[in-house]
Amino acid sequence: MSISVYYGRAGSGKTRTLCARASVAIHDERLDPDQVLMVAFNKSAADEVRQRMRKDFGCPDFENARTFHSLA
Repeated sequence: MSISVYYGRAGSGKTRTLCARASVAIHDERLDPDQVLMVAFNKSAADEVRQRMRKDFGCPDFENARTFHSLA
């Protein structure tokens, strides 16, 4: 199991980095998308992650972007 945490200011590319890393794990390392969980601070950020994974990174069925509050 691998855990990655990304910190940075607004506009620094955190979402793109997170999605790109997950895409590599799914496509190149053959990880099942159901085994990838990405956690965002708010609902709009989680929605953005899901949208990018589906559209930009070729994971049409990706659903595992959640907020901290939804995991509690």
